[in-house]
Amino acid sequence: MPAPAATAGAVSRHRPDPCKAGNFPTPPRVTARSAGFSPGQGAAVRAGRRGSILLLALGLLFCIALYAVGYLNYMQSQRRLRARGTRQHLLSRVARSLATLAVHKIQFGPLLAANSGGSFPERESDSESLFPLFQQLARPRAEMDPVEGEVDLGEVPTSDLETITQDITGPLARMGQFVFHIRYRCQPEDFQEFGLAGAGFRREKKGRIRLLVRLELQKPGGQALSEEFSYVCPVKVVAPLTPVLSKFTLYVENAGFPESTTTYEYNRVRVDENGALMPDSPAAPLILDNDGPGSPNGPLTVETTMDRFVEAPRGLVYLGGPTELRLNLAYSPATGLDATHGEGFQLFRKSGGDGFWWCGYAPLPGGGDLRFYQMEIGCSPSSHDNVRLFYDLIRQEASTRFWPLFRDSYHMQESSVFRLNGVDANRSPTLVLGNVAAHVLMARLYQSERLRGPPWNQVRARERLFLYEDPLKFQMESTIPNGKLALLREAGLISGTADSLGEYIMRHSSFIGPRQVNLAVPFAHNRTVPDPWTAFPDSDPLIRFCKGDATDEEKHAVPEAFRGLPGVTSLREMAPFLAPIRDQSRYAYVLTIPAGPDVDLWTALQRRGLLWNGVLSLDGLILVRSPSGRLVLDRPLSYLGNGGIHLEEGELVIGASIRPLAGQRPHAILQLAALHGDIRLTGPDGTEIQAGLVANGRLRFEGGRATALAGSLAMKALAATPADLAAFPGAALTYYPPLAARPALPGRPAPAEAASEQPALSFNFELVPTEEN
Repeated sequence: MPAPAATAGAVSRHRPDPCKAGNFPTPPRVTARSAGFSPGQGAAVRAGRRGSILLLALGLLFCIALYAVGYLNYMQSQRRLRARGTRQHLLSRVARSLATLAVHKIQFGPLLAANSGGSFPERESDSESLFPLFQQLARPRAEMDPVEGEVDLGEVPTSDLETITQDITGPLARMGQFVFHIRYRCQPEDFQEFGLAGAGFRREKKGRIRLLVRLELQKPGGQALSEEFSYVCPVKVVAPLTPVLSKFTLYVENAGFPESTTTYEYNRVRVDENGALMPDSPAAPLILDNDGPGSPNGPLTVETTMDRFVEAPRGLVYLGGPTELRLNLAYSPATGLDATHGEGFQLFRKSGGDGFWWCGYAPLPGGGDLRFYQMEIGCSPSSHDNVRLFYDLIRQEASTRFWPLFRDSYHMQESSVFRLNGVDANRSPTLVLGNVAAHVLMARLYQSERLRGPPWNQVRARERLFLYEDPLKFQMESTIPNGKLALLREAGLISGTADSLGEYIMRHSSFIGPRQVNLAVPFAHNRTVPDPWTAFPDSDPLIRFCKGDATDEEKHAVPEAFRGLPGVTSLREMAPFLAPIRDQSRYAYVLTIPAGPDVDLWTALQRRGLLWNGVLSLDGLILVRSPSGRLVLDRPLSYLGNGGIHLEEGELVIGASIRPLAGQRPHAILQLAALHGDIRLTGPDGTEIQAGLVANGRLRFEGGRATALAGSLAMKALAATPADLAAFPGAALTYYPPLAARPALPGRPAPAEAASEQPALSFNFELVPTEEN
């Protein structure tokens, strides 16, 4: 059925698809007129469009220009920053190098300088730039003042480092005019006491000094550049001392032998009639010089009071242990005060050589009296008449039984292996503490005017008192009218019977017997009178030691001026004195020596920069750990500065000379310690060792004779058995006076600088300073 025709105004629901059969609509043409514009208005529109594009282009170009300028400024700023960073990096490296060089100057310059003979600048002429610094570092912490100064790297007395300085600053100097300044600042608040400060040595401390390095660089035509860099350098100030023990030339904790209350076993040395060592002597003595070389009496006068005597820079002696030591004095001629091994200066002698002194009196019935005299003589096996006539008083009437017994038991022809107070040629009296007695021959005689008449008819009116072993001979001499002992019986001193022989021997006959070892002090003061102790105040403790009145506790007591360790007053044990020197914080270096031949102590020291061409530049303490339990010093060693080498465990073997560098530091001291072990001296004849030796075990003399020691010796024991003394090689031991440093004690005047630990101080600076933020 055909579709109905469309009516007017009706909308067809079926529009033809314009996409089919090519029915594409044709867009109407738009003209200025159809759009409602006139022709003139269209031209204006076109011109406006062209202006907008131009403005847009111009804005874009302007933005690009601004970006370019900003980017250029950014690049230039980055370039400046990089240049500045490069310069700052270069300046920082130069500043750090200069700071490190300054610390090396401070550490090693004084070691290499003369320093008036000391180990650090002692006056301004030693080092104009460093003297103020060391002056403050050497003071107790409580007495330090702030100090600032400039490190002069070109200072000549403490090694001119100008050549090295130019190598460091050369790159900057080529960029323009370059100037630098290195200043140090030392402030008390940067330090604290440690180490031995608790024992009264208040100068020991640790802390830091500050370094300020200022660099100025002026490039030609450029702006001046100035930078400052701050660094800190840790420093330790210590003294290579052992509290109390360093005051002793010789300290032996236990000099006795087990199961012995009295020993004569130290008497092994033979001297001749001149007081010289006999070639066939099986042993040689350890000769002490307790106050250093000088006149025959040493550089120190013999003080007459305990405080002045002990506080003087002389070494004391302690021979401890429960066993009493009987030390035979060595013979020397009556007037021979140049004997190299004799000890006659400790005995009374008149100007002509007579040494008999009045020692007793007894009245005789019917009038008259007996006056007894005694003369002490040292021991010798010489057959010379000057020696023989004294021994004949003992052996002439006792040659069969008593003499061999006494000779061998008391070693009556031999003197001790010690010369505790020096020798005639170099007298050096000191205070000997411990359970010690000197032993001498006692030649005795009596005098009476009765002897001039019958039946004796003697011109000299005196009779010798022999030692008798035959009771019948003794009885005969006591009872016959012209008997040698008849007047003693008449005075009631002996009964004349054979039973009274023992009483006679003990009280009257010539014999060998003990005397106070400290009588050497008054007799060194004046040996021409029999009672020189009368010049000493009766109320002073020193006279008690000289006369034998000191108590057992006093003989083993730490002298009051050196009681710096709280609660430690006895010398009987050395452990309390070793505890402070084991303080790990005091060590500047800790070296571990691996087992094997590749690395030894010398290699380890070289790697640390401390050893060069056999010279040890040490200012501080080194702790050595050796897994092998042994440390051997078998090469000659010279050293600069005060310091120490401590072996933590094991034995320390010294087989070569160790001494300060000749001409540079004669007063330097090195402390060598075996903290848990022995020290063995194995060097050949003529070995020289200047060091304070501390052995927490035995100190064993196993080398040649004529060893020269300078310093002090401290040990637990010298010999384990008497056999160890049979071939004792001996040595010369000269005390090093700075070891006699007195601690600062409450209630006592502070010691002067020279009497304190100051001369023994060491200064250890960390060689690489750290930058301070």
